[in-house]
Amino acid sequence: MSSFAYSPIQHLARAVRPSENWGDTLLAMFTVYFDASGKEHSEHYFVVAGFISSAKNWERFSAQWNQRLKIEGVSCFHAVDAQSREKQFHNIWKDLEESIWHAKRSKLWNDLIDIIADNVFQKFSCGLNIKNYSERLSEDSRQRGKVNAYVLCAMACAQRVRQWARWQDHHEPIEYVFDQDDDGWGLLQDSFKNDGFPAPIQKNKCDQIKKDIIYPAVVPLQAADFLANECFIAKKIIRLGRMRSPDRPLVRFGKEINGDFAHFPEMALSELDQHFKKRMPFKKGNIWSYTS
Repeated sequence: MSSFAYSPIQHLARAVRPSENWGDTLLAMFTVYFDASGKEHSEHYFVVAGFISSAKNWERFSAQWNQRLKIEGVSCFHAVDAQSREKQFHNIWKDLEESIWHAKRSKLWNDLIDIIADNVFQKFSCGLNIKNYSERLSEDSRQRGKVNAYVLCAMACAQRVRQWARWQDHHEPIEYVFDQDDDGWGLLQDSFKNDGFPAPIQKNKCDQIKKDIIYPAVVPLQAADFLANECFIAKKIIRLGRMRSPDRPLVRFGKEINGDFAHFPEMALSELDQHFKKRMPFKKGNIWSYTS
């Protein structure tokens, strides 16, 4: 039996840089959070968030991250489950008193943020208010522009990654990896192609088995999940009129990791609506399309 251990990160990096310098390849890892009550049809918040680092750093990150989770007794980090003591976290924390549970959760959060901060170069996030999105960007304009909330936020993050790379004088290809739990993957692929980005990649953040085939997790997507969930919770707290606790992980994300938190203002959505409305339809064969 072979002792070779498959590394999904190395596999991704070698696809871009087959040489021994594969560890220098930059990989941007993103995931999405939205209101589970209806995605775009709810009146709450939608966010895409993640980090960029080198393949070499992501390999080290994955080993450290998995070791910390193993100590806790879980195999995969879902931020929403850790937040509310569900699924794997229910199994390990269900019998703990409230104060002890909170202490263990805070310790895990802080340890994981330490690992993230030690291994990433920059954070990126972009969110939008679904109510504003629904009111300011008409359904007709979304169809003309071939966008939805997921595409708008994901493309905003990708543009910020590209801008950051230019500031770093980095001109080699960057791989954009997204969690496979999305809504609008085909639209995102089209947008990436139209804007000159490499084709985005879909991967799973936890190990999956399909038809007896094991698909190993791309562990850095769990860090993106952590950040995206924190951005989402922060907006939810504001919407409910509550005070945000200074102990929330988002505070450390903001202070200790470079990068800011972007948000689609209402004016930008209105401008997009006007832009898409100006696109004129034309017919090619039996298919209607649009051009500027």
